Amino acid sequence: MSMGKEIVDHLQSLGLGTYGGDLFLDELPDTPDVCAAVFETGGSPPDGGFGVDGIQYENPTVKIWFRGIPNDSAGPHAQIRQAYLELPKIQAQALGGVLYLTVQALQPPFILERDVRRRVVWAFNALAQKEPS
Repeated sequence: MSMGKEIVDHLQSLGLGTYGGDLFLDELPDTPDVCAAVFETGGSPPDGGFGVDGIQYENPTVKIWFRGIPNDSAGPHAQIRQAYLELPKIQAQALGGVLYLTVQALQPPFILERDVRRRVVWAFNALAQKEPS
């Protein structure tokens, strides 16, 4: 599994969407209006271990988006704010069978865009330190 899917599954466990219904991985489809997406975005160099061959920990990043109905900024803001506050609580915890040492938000949620249908998309980026998946 990938970090993106592990975070999607965690957001689903928090009640922030249903995977494939209104919570997506690596895409934000045109419908439904109210939905969220997690995109894998790279990260920083992995960490090797002293006396351990190869990669011991990865440091991947994801971007998280929440979108609402036309002209609604408060709805997606409330959802992304919950994700922003909950994800950093992941400390020395397994997600999808993979040990995550930490997940940290890289900035507070911000308005990414207002699309042509006037739907507001809120976003933030997160960085994890985790075992390879």
